[in-house]
Amino acid sequence: MKFLPGLLLAAAAFTPALHAAENYPSRPVRMIIPSGAGGITDIIGRAIAPRLTDSMGQQVVIDNRPGASGILGSSIVAKSTPDGYTLLMVFPSHPVNQSLFKDVPYDTAKDFAPITLVSAVSPVLIVGVQSPARSVKDLLDLAKAKPGALNHGSVGAGSMGSLGAELLRSMAGIKFTQVAYKGSPQALTAVISGEIDFYLIGSAGTVGPQVKA
Repeated sequence: MKFLPGLLLAAAAFTPALHAAENYPSRPVRMIIPSGAGGITDIIGRAIAPRLTDSMGQQVVIDNRPGASGILGSSIVAKSTPDGYTLLMVFPSHPVNQSLFKDVPYDTAKDFAPITLVSAVSPVLIVGVQSPARSVKDLLDLAKAKPGALNHGSVGAGSMGSLGAELLRSMAGIKFTQVAYKGSPQALTAVISGEIDFYLIGSAGTVGPQVKA
């Protein structure tokens, strides 16, 4: 199972050919990351921003705007002047938010123009060392023995981990409670401390040091 957490977008009317004639870019470019610092989307954005800066000849500035499963940050870009100077790095909740929430303040299909796919990752299911589960089967057995008693961390409805956990719930026929956190670092801390029982995180790279430790 793979997710696409890195898709770079701009406001819908942005056309690279038009702005090439205007010597685009002639000033710094802002890249909105609709999640908190330290998450996989933030890590990807900060990795490519210096390369974009080098190739474009203008500073690409990261602006973290977390909240509402990415809706807050996406709203900023949807309402910005469609001139290519405000970009958006999105994660899997972006295309599904309008089917999950009422009154989303933009039209996902009409208000954004895709620029490029940046990355694809395989999510990782983790538990804390204090958990009795040592395999996916163990975790599913625990969930079936105590329906609804286990807690799963996520960074909001429609997020990569949330969608993956719901797929696991549907396929395995289990029940658990999702607990939303502001960002991946907070959810990761919660599973390490035992505050939650398991966490489906978006990238092995994010959790690798903790797993090795």
